[in-house]
Order: sequence, then structure tokens, then C-alpha cells
Amino acid sequence: LVLAAAMLIPALRDQKNLTRNLIGTVVAVGLILSWVNIMSVAVFGPENCSNLEFPFFSLARMIDLARIITRMELFIVLIWVFGVFVQICTLTYCSTMAAAQAAGVTKYQPLMFPIFVLINAVAASGFQDVVQLRDFLESTWGGFGLLSFELTIPLLLYAVALLRKRREVQNL
Repeated sequence: LVLAAAMLIPALRDQKNLTRNLIGTVVAVGLILSWVNIMSVAVFGPENCSNLEFPFFSLARMIDLARIITRMELFIVLIWVFGVFVQICTLTYCSTMAAAQAAGVTKYQPLMFPIFVLINAVAASGFQDVVQLRDFLESTWGGFGLLSFELTIPLLLYAVALLRKRREVQNL
């Protein structure tokens, strides 16, 4: 998400209060996440909370105020679905723009379909259930993430940028 933010920042019209707004956003998100974790640990305790897959969802299931405000987990799921939708849209746009910039194409729209096909192929080959996801995150993701997203892709992008810069210098 940091790379997506770095791609979106130059497109902002108002750059005056950018640093203040970014710091405020990071602080606000940090406080919200801390508050959610503190509430979950306070209700379930550290042992039970560590054994739950989604402790805040379990906490939301317990809310029942005078039998009027119940089923709060529905709101949590709606927030999660909306957040995932926004995240997928943002990352799809950023990856399409990055592919267009790396290919030297001015219009990114023709690249949208191949990117969508690639995203759907990756999603279809995903996990069957939460147990497989948890096993992957615990055993495989560390090395896979380091070798692909955190090392290989940035090095390839850096190499492409160096080659493009070298070509521009030779053309002058």
C-alpha cells in the first residue's frame, strides 16, 4: 500500500497540506487499530484473543443493547467488504498505471483487461478456507514476500528505470 500511496500522491491537486494530512491519517488509523485490539483483549483476554481467527468480529457478535441494537457483525462485514473493494480498485489502478509506465505506453486503458485476467487467475488459485490461508501466512509468506514483492519486483522496476534513463541520455 505504500507504493500505491506513492503513486497516487503526485496526482493530488492540493499538495500544501499533504504531510499534515498523511501524518494525521496514519495516526488516526493507528489509534483505531489500537482501540480495536485493546477492546478485543479486554473482553476475551490475551490467551483467548490469540486463538480467535477474527477477534473483533467475535466481539461484535456479542453486542446486544436492549435487544434493539443487535447483529453488529453485519456492520463490521460491510466495512470489511467496502474496504477490500476500495483496496482492490486502488491496487488494480496502480498496477495498471505501473505496467503502462514500465511499457512506455501513454494510455493505460488497453492494459486493464490483461491486468483483470491476471488478478482473477491469482484469485481463483487462492485458498479454499481460512486454515489454508493461515498455514500459508505462517509458513510460506515470509520468504515468498521477500523474494517477490519486497526484492525482485522493486529491483526489476529499478533496472527498467535505469535502462530508460540510459536510453534518454544516449538520445541527447
